Amino acid sequence: SDLIKTRRLIESPFYTQRWGRFFNITSDQNTKVRFDNDKGGYRLTTSVDGALTGEGGSIIIVDDPHNANEVESDLVRQGTLDWWDQSMSTRLNDPKTGAYIVIMQRLHESDLTGHVLSKDRGEWVHLCLPMRMETDRRCITPWFVDDREEGELLVPERFGDAEVTSLETSLGPFAAAEIGRAH
Repeated sequence: SDLIKTRRLIESPFYTQRWGRFFNITSDQNTKVRFDNDKGGYRLTTSVDGALTGEGGSIIIVDDPHNANEVESDLVRQGTLDWWDQSMSTRLNDPKTGAYIVIMQRLHESDLTGHVLSKDRGEWVHLCLPMRMETDRRCITPWFVDDREEGELLVPERFGDAEVTSLETSLGPFAAAEIGRAH
């Protein structure tokens, strides 16, 4: 999991030599789902519908909340949206200074990104990076401008023209485009 990779990085000689003076992971709370540091911070991993009793955070990151194989199910997709509305959306320790980050590939018009953006009152910055540039959907934020030309690929070293064309053929242009998007 990403939590285990993070812990291994923080405990590595490379990291501790450079930044170990700032904090250390405590030995009394160091598990596969949570670790604490000696400055009062912690990292917790859970899943959609996972236990959150009493937990909150200053920065809450939700990564791929939908299972791509189940997102077409209205019941399953709605379960994720209910989890967000009833559990996650109230978990910031301080709503004035905290932040949510949702990272996902768009899978359905009514997925979590669509749900959050439909209620947005200007609190969210939406970063959309299509695999193939679509100039009518150019992403411009206060800190980022996607200045690629029409049709230019997002990461040609990983997904070149042959790979993207193959995905577009097998998945259809919408699904293939969504693989390259980060929201």
